Amino acid sequence: MMKLLSTGAMLSSVILISTQTNAGIIAQDSFSVNDYTAGNIKNQNPATPGFSGDWDTTTSGYHSQNSTSYTAAIPNIAGYIHFPGGSSPADRQATRSLTSYVGSGTYYFSFVSIRRGWGTEDTYANGTKKEVSIGFSNTGNTEQVGIGYAFRNDDSSTVHPSLVIKAGGQNVLASIGESNFNDVLTTVMKLELDVSGSQDRLSWYVANGVADFSTEANANLNATTKGTLETDILSSATSLSQLLLRSPDRSGQVNWDEAAFTTTWAEAVGEPVPEPASFAMLGLGALLGIRRGKQKIA
Repeated sequence: MMKLLSTGAMLSSVILISTQTNAGIIAQDSFSVNDYTAGNIKNQNPATPGFSGDWDTTTSGYHSQNSTSYTAAIPNIAGYIHFPGGSSPADRQATRSLTSYVGSGTYYFSFVSIRRGWGTEDTYANGTKKEVSIGFSNTGNTEQVGIGYAFRNDDSSTVHPSLVIKAGGQNVLASIGESNFNDVLTTVMKLELDVSGSQDRLSWYVANGVADFSTEANANLNATTKGTLETDILSSATSLSQLLLRSPDRSGQVNWDEAAFTTTWAEAVGEPVPEPASFAMLGLGALLGIRRGKQKIA
């Protein structure tokens, strides 16, 4: 299904964006100590942009921690979400609904993750899949853009869980299976809709520790690992409707931080962007240019 907006609708979006502050941020949660109190995230309602209400949790288990002692490839402040792992209950989930947003042809996502601890494969029975993830998804969780940690079928008992890119309904190995516990991974993604018919393109860049991710070009140079997948990822430009924390199976301990869903690379990685007045001036200049061109033709 074609997902891009018409030219007229996109022009209207540009005019709207030029008058808003942080207009490129669709939703962002830094799990900041300024927004969250320590403890279970259930019944909390932090004042973070782009969300329509409280966390809806099917089980408890996701906790806000009001401290941080790590550095990543993107700026971060004190506070993160801790998933304690374990096997009971095996299926844990928490969601926060997004406010409505104008669809775009290109989206950017960022996440910071720290794997704190994980049992070896042979501590689980029957080769059951083990997974824990974070991402933006549709209501039925059938379409998602995010990251996770999971054992694969060919992992041995001595291999650490692999970082997985979640694209639509697919999981793609990000080739960092041998990263150590407590490594800080920063993942930034670019999603381009309808690049070839209804096919979408997802590009990802992952840094282990500190790296210059200030621009996509720098991320391409400095990423520990990167990749691209071209497939039908979203059914529409506004399919994604919630931030999803999920562990459908037994899993280990993971910290999540700096989740962002934006229409610009700069806002996904926390880089300064031009003031709205600058965009307004650019728009005015373009309109004046069009007007002058019409006068010359006349």
